[in-house]
Amino acid sequence: MAHLKVMTKLLSFLIKDKINLSEVFHSHLKTFLCIFIFALIFNCSQFFSQTDSTKKIVLKNAESLEFDSDDQVKAQRLIGNVIFEHEGATMYCDSAYLYKETNSLDAFSNVRILNETGETIYSDTLYYQGNEKLAKLRGNVILEEENQTLVTQYLDYDLNTDHAYYYGGGKLTNKTDSTELTSKIGNYFTKQKELFFKDDVVLIHPSYTIKSDTMMHNTETEITYYLGPTYISNEESNIYCEYGWFDKKTNNSKLQKNAKIELEEQTLSSDTILYNQNTSIGEAFSNVIIEDTSQNLLITGNYAYLNEKDSFTLVTNEALLIQYFDADTLYLHADTLINYQDSIKGRTTIGYHKVKFFKQDFQGKCDSLVMIEKDSLLYMYKEPVLWSDSSEMKSDTIIMKQNNGKIDKSFFKKNAFILSVLDSSKFNQISGNNMEGFFKNGELNKILVFQNALTIYYPEDKDGYIGVNKASGENLKITLKESQIKKIVFLTPNQAQLFPLSNPNNDEVLLPNFSNNNAFRPKSKEQIFNWP
Repeated sequence: MAHLKVMTKLLSFLIKDKINLSEVFHSHLKTFLCIFIFALIFNCSQFFSQTDSTKKIVLKNAESLEFDSDDQVKAQRLIGNVIFEHEGATMYCDSAYLYKETNSLDAFSNVRILNETGETIYSDTLYYQGNEKLAKLRGNVILEEENQTLVTQYLDYDLNTDHAYYYGGGKLTNKTDSTELTSKIGNYFTKQKELFFKDDVVLIHPSYTIKSDTMMHNTETEITYYLGPTYISNEESNIYCEYGWFDKKTNNSKLQKNAKIELEEQTLSSDTILYNQNTSIGEAFSNVIIEDTSQNLLITGNYAYLNEKDSFTLVTNEALLIQYFDADTLYLHADTLINYQDSIKGRTTIGYHKVKFFKQDFQGKCDSLVMIEKDSLLYMYKEPVLWSDSSEMKSDTIIMKQNNGKIDKSFFKKNAFILSVLDSSKFNQISGNNMEGFFKNGELNKILVFQNALTIYYPEDKDGYIGVNKASGENLKITLKESQIKKIVFLTPNQAQLFPLSNPNNDEVLLPNFSNNNAFRPKSKEQIFNWP
């Protein structure tokens, strides 16, 4: 109450010297207010200091008590079955130093902490700061919580935030799923049920192994987050990503940043991959690459749907198929590409809508296409056109049989037509209901025409073309060299007429179903994305 005495003396001094209190009040109002506020703050601070929320460490038991005091350190030395309590935590040890002035302690041998949230911690040594509620545990540290156990050598535990932090290496074991996780650095937020692991993170599960730079796991939601380069491997696959997560409850996972899944014969990579282990169904988004080593096949696009159980893949959005052969490569584009394993036909690839392909020795376009690996057959549907050297071939359906990437034989079903360009105004032409084309070293060298065979070709001698020959019959055989007609043999009676080159009319030089699609022919692998 010293400040009240000061105020009383001040008032007495004013009255004794007959000083006008009103003038003093008005002239020194701020001074009085400052004195009053200071007194109020001083009283409040005194009150709160007496009811400080920081509680002292309470000694509950010790078999022996000694005092160790010097000019710098004042401590109680406790030996034998030592027990402390502080803020809901109970601490046990064989011996300890208690520093009452700093509200801290050092505990040694068989240290054990029981937290009111249910965790139990063991260590060789404990350094505990009561005011900060910070425990530093050293040597053979074990933290147990329900079905999980953490083992490390260095653990700091903030009881205020329930945050445990270890460094120098640690191992976390989960009894429920028999997993074991090791890392150099770990953070454990017990209230949030979140664990963060950093540097050389390795999780071993009976079914898989995960190696990561940084990982976070929530024990309540059972979602694991990969926050750095991560490798996941099991007996069937190897997985890589630089960011992602896995939901153990649903078996859903999301992989991002250079994501890749490697199977026995296939590899999938993409910017983002979604996958469910229960259904073995996944989706990939942006920069999708699917590689099949069994077929020397590569499929790319910006969206993919995969069913691992059925070995089914669908790729769209700039879909591209690349197939490698010994001496050449096939490039094929379609709006949608489907690839699956058939128990009878083997691996099958389907292209839907706006199909175009390029290979050095042949090119083609159609609305849809089917490639069957087992029979080396390629089916082209809906206005298909096939180009080989200077020949253009079309029909309602085209079937190609390949041998190591080269056309071995082709079948033209209904409305078959073959065109060979001589110059801008001269075309060798063959048409019929159906045809078979035979190739040698990738070049068309023989054609069989069945039913309603028609031909227009330009015979020549040493001086050049001698006219336009138009012939018709039921069936015929044509021999070619360097894609030019060298010999025509009608297998049934025929009609033929030779027209002069001067002023021919269209009926003499063009067959009824004539068309020249050379403008749509892809001249390079880049042009397969161009559609008329």
